Amino acid sequence: MFTATSMDTYRDQVAQLFQDVFRMMLKLEVTLLTEPLELRPSQVTSAVYFAGPWHGATLLECSLPLALVFTRRLMPDCDPQTFDDDVQDAMGELANIVGGNLKPLLPDGTVLSMPSVVQGSNYSMRLCGNHSHIRLPFVCAEGRFWITIVEGSNDGLH
Repeated sequence: MFTATSMDTYRDQVAQLFQDVFRMMLKLEVTLLTEPLELRPSQVTSAVYFAGPWHGATLLECSLPLALVFTRRLMPDCDPQTFDDDVQDAMGELANIVGGNLKPLLPDGTVLSMPSVVQGSNYSMRLCGNHSHIRLPFVCAEGRFWITIVEGSNDGLH
């Protein structure tokens, strides 16, 4: 079970989970990087939030060109050229799939929100309370991306 003190313990298991999701859902081999990476200014971030006995979020961050690739692979009948409703839906669905696959590691009773998606570079996201996180950089043939798991505080939340 995920806790603030054990997030690093689950790093390899979580990385493997994400690799399996991308292989099964997108037919895409992804590799966990050991060095940090920086995203380009124009990026797409999708997120789902957890509430209940465990509070937190899972974020998928990538460049817009990679979001287009993910969309084409998830929705083969689409060929987006820019950020549109299909890209927003696909990135939201990927965040939902990633979060749903992470959920079995969380305490019973933890629920998952609807996904949210933002595009651009001039924004900030904040999860209230003290938190720890795992930030995993991945690479595939089409580009690099991050998946971040953030644990929020349960203080004052009932």
